[in-house]
Amino acid sequence: MTALVVSLGGTAAGASHLLSGSKIKKNSIPGNRLKKDSVTGTQVNEAKLGTVPSAANATHATAADSATRADSATSAGGAPPIGAAGGALNGSYPNPSIAPAEPWHEVGAPGEPPFLHGCVNNGAGNETVAFYEDQVGVVHLRGAYTCSLGAHGNAVFALPGGYRPAAGTEVVQPVVCDCKVGTAASDTGKVSVTNNPGGEGTVTLGTDEFVTGNGTIHLDGVSFRADG
Repeated sequence: MTALVVSLGGTAAGASHLLSGSKIKKNSIPGNRLKKDSVTGTQVNEAKLGTVPSAANATHATAADSATRADSATSAGGAPPIGAAGGALNGSYPNPSIAPAEPWHEVGAPGEPPFLHGCVNNGAGNETVAFYEDQVGVVHLRGAYTCSLGAHGNAVFALPGGYRPAAGTEVVQPVVCDCKVGTAASDTGKVSVTNNPGGEGTVTLGTDEFVTGNGTIHLDGVSFRADG
C-alpha cells in the first residue's frame, strides 16, 4: 500500500513538470514528428509565407491583363496629338474625325462648268444642276434641266478633270424625265457620263430617249466612282 501511494504521488509530480515550448531547442523537432493535418492557420503566420511557385502568375491572369489594356484604351481620347490626319479624315491622330464632304459645284455658277446646248436649270421647285465628290471618291449629280435646243443627244455640261469616270469608259444610269421612246411616252430615260476623246466628262441624255417639247430631265441619283 505504501509503495502504491508513493508510486501514484511520483506520477503526479512528474506530470506537473511536463516540458513547455520554452524548454524545446529551436529547430530540433523534425516534421515527421508532427501529426498529419494538425497544423492550421491558427498556428501559421501567413504574412511570412512566400508566393507559391505555381501561383506566381495568378496576379497576371489573362482576363486581368486584358482588362488593364482595355482601361488604357479608354484613355486614348485624352492622348496628345501625334500627327495630322489626311485624305478622308480630318483633325489629328490618335483621334481623327471624318472630313466633311466638299460643297456642291453648281453648273453655270462663276468658276464652275457652263451649261451647253441651250440647257438651263429647270427651276419650278427643282434643285439646281450640280455635282460633288464624296470622301471615298464617288461623284454625285443632282438637279433638273431643260434644253431649248433639245436634250436628245446633246450634252448638258462637261465635268472637269477629277470628277469623270475612268478614261475610255462611259457610265449609263436611269433617270426620271419627260421622255418618250419612239412614239411611246415614258417617265424614265438614261443619262450617260462619258470620258472618251471628244466627250471628256460630258453628261448627255441617251440617244434612245426623246424629250417631249421642253421636257425636264432629272439627274438626282446619278453617281459613279471618279477616275483616280
